[in-house]
This record gives sequence, C-alpha cells and structure tokens, in this order.
Amino acid sequence: DPEHLWVVIGDVSGKGIPAALFMAVTRTFIRAFVQEESSPCRVLFRVNEELARNNDANMFVTLFCGVLHLPSGVFRWANGGHNLPFFLPRGGEPVFLPRIRGALVGAIEDLAFDESELTLQAGDMLYLYTDGVNEAMDENDQLFGNARTREVLLKFRLCDCISLVSGMTNELAKFTQNAEQSDDITMLALRYFGPNR
Repeated sequence: DPEHLWVVIGDVSGKGIPAALFMAVTRTFIRAFVQEESSPCRVLFRVNEELARNNDANMFVTLFCGVLHLPSGVFRWANGGHNLPFFLPRGGEPVFLPRIRGALVGAIEDLAFDESELTLQAGDMLYLYTDGVNEAMDENDQLFGNARTREVLLKFRLCDCISLVSGMTNELAKFTQNAEQSDDITMLALRYFGPNR
C-alpha cells in the first residue's frame, strides 16, 4: 500500500531446475502472504509452514524479510537463516543489523521467527546481499569476506543505491579476476529519504 514497502532477499539450496522451481514457489507464497500479514515474522512463519509440508526433497531457502513504514521510517524485519544485512547510517560506518532468531525456511515445520525493528533517518541505507558476495573467491581460494564487504560499503555509502551496487560489483570483479564464479550474486540497496519524500 502507499505507506509500506516490503523488501525480501533469499537464496535457495541446490542448483538447476529443482532449485529454480523451489524458489519460484517460495516467491509465490511471499507475494500472497505480504498482502495478508503486516508482520515479517508472520510472513516467514507461513512461508516456512507451506514449504516444509511434504518437502521430500529436503530443500530450503534462506530469507530476509522486512517492511518499511514510509511515513515514520520504522523498519521491521525477520530473518530465516540469511546473511545479516548491513545498516549504513548517514554519516556513520556500516554495521550489521542485530542477529535475531530464525532458522532456514522450509526445512522443519512449526518454527518461530523473531522480529526486530529500527527507525531509519533520512539518508540511512540498508544493503542486502546473498553469500555470493562475501564468499566470492579469488584464484588463490581467498574469500572476499565480511571485512572487505564493509570496506567497500564505507567507500560508496554516500552514493545512490545504483552506484553502490555497481561499485560492489566492480570491486568483486577486481578481486576475483579470472577465478570462476562459485555462487549466485544478488544485491539490494535501499535508501530512506524521509517522510516527505
């Protein structure tokens, strides 16, 4: 609706067509449940229940699910085993969002997910990503890592969202050089402009 913006990022276990189908089903459930629920932890609970039921293939997804109330800047989130997003306060250094309880989604029925919240100020950013970023490897099997990810975010924190994601993409390419990409890379950046914008 006009006052709320949902953001979701996920990563599915496995590769190929079975993984793609499992993620497609996951997306369908998410799209349905965010229309009915106001709470990210309830969305993850319901998605988990649907995916875990009759999951003979033992597949799962990691999911980070958040909703931003645009008039107030209040951002509420739940995390189903996904990488912790970075919070980039305007004028401050990037830090991880606090860790909260939440297991992999789709593996076990009847799991509870905790929820937390943060009030964004005008200019604050969030950076969501899959482990293809911090686990990218160079030719010597060295990981890009969380510290290097944080350094790049610090470098581009005052840029717009597109420039930040492009900057991270370029830094990853410079780091990995000729090494084969070992995992999918997905990134999502969000900047809050305040209640009047």
